Amino acid sequence: MHLIIQVKRRSDFQPQSRPPTHPLEQGLTTLDLATRIRQNLYEAKTYARWRRKSWRVMASGTHLLGLAVSATATVILGLAELNGPAQWGFIFSALVTTLTAIEPFFNWRARWVFAEEALAEWHRIDSDLTMYVASTETNDLDRSKVLGYHDECSKVWEQFSGQWLEQRKPKATPSAS
Repeated sequence: MHLIIQVKRRSDFQPQSRPPTHPLEQGLTTLDLATRIRQNLYEAKTYARWRRKSWRVMASGTHLLGLAVSATATVILGLAELNGPAQWGFIFSALVTTLTAIEPFFNWRARWVFAEEALAEWHRIDSDLTMYVASTETNDLDRSKVLGYHDECSKVWEQFSGQWLEQRKPKATPSAS
C-alpha cells in the first residue's frame, strides 16, 4: 500500500485573479453599472477574507508557538542545575526572544484587524447598494448615487492599503539636537 501525500502550496489557497473576460463598455445602464460595482465589491471581500485568514493564522501561530517555547524553557530551567537541560532551556529562551521579535515586525495582528474593518465596510456598501437598487424602480435609479457606492469602495481600498503601508514604515527616531 502506497501513501501519497499531497502538499499544497501557499498559492493554492490564494484567491485567483481573473483577467477581464469582456472589453470595457461605454454607456452602461445604471443597473448594469450597479451590477459591475457589486462584482468589484465581491472581489474585494474575497481578497480581504483570504488575507484576514492568513494574517490571523500567522498572528495566532506566532503567539502560541512563543507561549509553548517559553513554557518549555521555564520547565527545563526549573528542573535543571545548569548542565545539559539548562542549556536547552537557554536555547528555548533565545527562541522565545526571536519569536516575540518577529511578530511586531510582521504585525500580523494589526493587518488582520485592518482586513476585518475593510471587510465590514465592503459588506455595508454592498448591502446599501443592494437595498438601493432593490427599492428603486429601474428608471428612477440615480447614476451619481450608484457611482457614490464605487467611490466609497475605493476609499475603503485606499484606507486598507494606506494602513498597511503606514504600519510597514520604520518608526521615526527622535534626533539628538
